[in-house]
Amino acid sequence: MIEKTCRTCGYVGPVEDFVKTRNWCKECSNEYNRNHRVKKEVTKKDKGICSKCGYEGPPDKFKKGRSICKQCVNAGSRNQRANIDPTKIKTCKLCGFTGSALEFVKHQRICKTCQTKINQATYASDLLVNREKSRKNRADMRAKNPERENERSRNWNNSHPDKVKEWASRYRKANPEKVSVGKQVCYERDKERVCEKNRKWKKDNPGAVRAHNNNRKAKKKSRPGVHTPQDIEKLLLDQEGLCVYCGDFLEKGYHVDHIIPLVREDSTNWPDNLQVLCPSCNCSKGDKDHEEYLAYRRALGLFIYCEKEEAA
Repeated sequence: MIEKTCRTCGYVGPVEDFVKTRNWCKECSNEYNRNHRVKKEVTKKDKGICSKCGYEGPPDKFKKGRSICKQCVNAGSRNQRANIDPTKIKTCKLCGFTGSALEFVKHQRICKTCQTKINQATYASDLLVNREKSRKNRADMRAKNPERENERSRNWNNSHPDKVKEWASRYRKANPEKVSVGKQVCYERDKERVCEKNRKWKKDNPGAVRAHNNNRKAKKKSRPGVHTPQDIEKLLLDQEGLCVYCGDFLEKGYHVDHIIPLVREDSTNWPDNLQVLCPSCNCSKGDKDHEEYLAYRRALGLFIYCEKEEAA
């Protein structure tokens, strides 16, 4: 049986208790490794100094393996992008696209379109994991610098209004309960601002308010059909801005009337059952349908504009 002697603690024992090709017993080797690991951790916690700007900070603020802080690295990347020669022509090795160097990835012969497709394919290869990583990274960035992230989000939203509307609409349809709770929380948190915003919107969009109210009444009475502010504008154009019954101009105001009133079961809320009247005619019409109101006006000897138009 071959024996060895540890040069650190003097232990004498079989070869199996020693590190291979070393005169150290395994216990001394493990102790050394533990101490070495502790020293590394202590070193990692020490501050670093940037060789460019002189910034002192923890190692996570520095580029890995370099004595340059991340802020200087990012500034250098921005300067390099700004110094790209736009007159230089490059050809993509993947799709064959030929164009200015600004349309290509820096230092590569790949256009930005192909690089985007590569990134999307890589992201989709393990969608759930990558999505979770992306959310975590975004949350970390927002926590570290909320003002910069908010400004970045505002700029992107202002540059892509159509996408923002599409995504918002899709989210509202997919999460109606969350949207309802969010609106309630927002209202409770800042009632005055929300009420003022709603008042301003109603003042600026009277047609949308009128259409919304009519649709709501029809829904409460279980009548089919909806109409939009554009449908009302079309009615005004078709009637040339005049009341159907008295022929007065509707510049000062008008009411949207159902030809067959909503109180009747055969009524609908579709645009073909609508007409635009002056407030006086609409109030006197009440629950009468078109023919009944014409007979009412004839009995009173009142002028009927629509009959005059038909005769002409």
